[in-house]
Amino acid sequence: MISFAKKNKANVVYGNRFALNDNNWTYPSHFIGNKLITSMLNILYGTKLSDVEVCYKLFKRTLIDPNDLKANDFRIELELTRLLSKKSKIYEIPIRYNPRTKDEGKKIDINDGFKAFCWLLTHPKK
Repeated sequence: MISFAKKNKANVVYGNRFALNDNNWTYPSHFIGNKLITSMLNILYGTKLSDVEVCYKLFKRTLIDPNDLKANDFRIELELTRLLSKKSKIYEIPIRYNPRTKDEGKKIDINDGFKAFCWLLTHPKK
């Protein structure tokens, strides 16, 4: 991600788990939920992202004031994207993804998906 950012003078780079066909999904509901949340974000914020809930995000520290971040759960993904999309183009690059199971420590669940939808509806683009 760093070499891509340097080569392309990109201020923000996200990974994209959907770009490679060899990634698998342990929970199909997570795949569908991510697609729905990403689509909703794209409509509301005018972005063109494929995978907003990806954990791999690289951005210049100067783009975000930590005091502007309020979320302390998975909504941080949306909050970061909202703030970053106002300041810079977001590039996506393919990444490999090996999902964890709940037994291996996966924490996100359907309640987080509902919280994300509610957050998107209550935080319009400014």
